[in-house]
This record gives sequence, structure tokens and C-alpha cells, in this order.
Amino acid sequence: TIRPQLLELGDQILSQLGTANRSFTLARFRAATQIEGLSLAHQQALFQALQGIEHYPSRWEQIQESRIVRVGTTLDYAPFSYLSESGEREGLDIILATQLAEFLGARLVWVRTSWPTLMKDFRSGAFDVGMSGISIIPSRAREGFFTRSYHEGGKTPITHCNLKNRFASLDAIDRPGVRVIVNPGGTNEQYVTGALKAATIVRHPDNETIFKALRAGKADLMITDAIEVLVMAQRYDDLCPSMPGSLFTQQNKGWLLPEDPALLNRVEQFLTALIENGELAQLKASAIEGAAQIAH
Repeated sequence: TIRPQLLELGDQILSQLGTANRSFTLARFRAATQIEGLSLAHQQALFQALQGIEHYPSRWEQIQESRIVRVGTTLDYAPFSYLSESGEREGLDIILATQLAEFLGARLVWVRTSWPTLMKDFRSGAFDVGMSGISIIPSRAREGFFTRSYHEGGKTPITHCNLKNRFASLDAIDRPGVRVIVNPGGTNEQYVTGALKAATIVRHPDNETIFKALRAGKADLMITDAIEVLVMAQRYDDLCPSMPGSLFTQQNKGWLLPEDPALLNRVEQFLTALIENGELAQLKASAIEGAAQIAH
């Protein structure tokens, strides 16, 4: 009973170590380390001890010496990272993160992030590698390094199957009375906000339940990445792509890293080998199949 809680607490404390000093406050630390049996006095003592820790000159040296790599993931984006029915981490990036940690000779520590807070968490140093089907876009690339692309895709609509013929073009979607649901904070919201002028945008705060809301009639359609459309159309009989094979955008996905050339070089070695030997394609196909079978 106690050991799993101690391990969880250790991971929570480790995730705080990369936080920039200006935002590393006692209130933030207490919020991140709320656990039964850890008193306020103990939290304060831990906080004071952590304040005296010296930071490594580079992230790669930190990983090498600490033998810990922290991976940030949203756990709400199938088939890249999501929670199974039993609450276990699943998805392509979950498998790849585990393999990457082994390649780097480091212990893997998970750091939960979200699309609205992804770049804030990245800037704070909360994680070493962001792996959650993250689209490579200029605003993100200006703040860090991206690996080479490991998935190519773009935005396309998914709707109720009885409406799929109605929304066969962007022009048909962007009309008064059409309700388009979107999760805030990511590239879906960026695209929808920029592309739609007449349709009603329905912002749903939780990406884990957004397809449940769509199926319940809260909206007429969603515009998201084609790979997610593929998964959800296989998972739910009542959802269908309305423009199969057509994309509104072209967007590649990569892993997000701090501006550390040595770390990027090592991660690129791992990823390139997976791509060239065909293992990545096999893992991706298996991840899509597995995500499509999850029921919510």
C-alpha cells in the first residue's frame, strides 16, 4: 500500500526539479506533492532542500548523471497516448518512451501535461521529452527542438454517420447553424478558429470525453488529425469521416525537446533506427488497432 504511494511521490518531486526558479514556489510544490502522511513541515523541509539543488549545465548531462528521463504526455490522444479502461497508459508514444528510456540507459518518469499547458510546462522544464502526437508548428519550434517527423498527417472532419454526406467540404461545414466541437489549447483549436467564420464553435474542455460529447449530439462534427479520425471511426460505429482521404492541412508530428544538441542527437539516433528498420511502422499499425478497440 505504502510503496506505490512513495514511488508516486518521488516521481512528483522529480517532476518539480526542472521547474524554473521563478515559478518554483512552495504553493506549487505543495500542490504537486499532496499525499497522505506527508505533513506541511515535511513538505517545507523538502522544498527548502530542493531549492539548494544545483542544476546541470545541459539536459543531456542531467539525464546521463541522474539516469532519469522525464517524458511529458497528455494521455488523451489516441493512438499516441491515452488511458485504457483499467487506467493504464497506452499508445504508440507510451511504447516508444519506454524503449527510448532503455536506449538512454535511464529510468522513465512520466509527467502529465495537457494541450493548454503543454508549452508552459515545457518552458518550466517539467519534462525532458514531449511525446504525445505533438504537431510540429512554428510557434513550438521557436521554443525548442523537434526530432524528425515520425508521423505525417493533417486535419480532416469526423461526424455522425448519417451526416457524412452533408459535410463533404469546408464550405459545407462553415455555415450558420453548424456546430463544430473542439478541444482548446492545441492545433485543432488553432485551425478551427482561423478557418471557420460562420459555423458555431463549441469548445469542450476535456479531450478525453470530447468524442462522447460529439456522439451525444453536443455538436455536428469535429475537425482533428486524420489518424485520430481513423481510430475513432473504427472505435464507434456511429462516427464516420466526412472527407475520407482529404486533408485541410499538412502537419507532421515529432518529439519536443529542449535546445540541447547532444540530447537531440541521441534521441534522433534512436528514432532514425526505428524508422529505417521498419519497426516504427509496425508499432504504429499495432497502436492504431489497439486504440480502436478501446470502448468509452
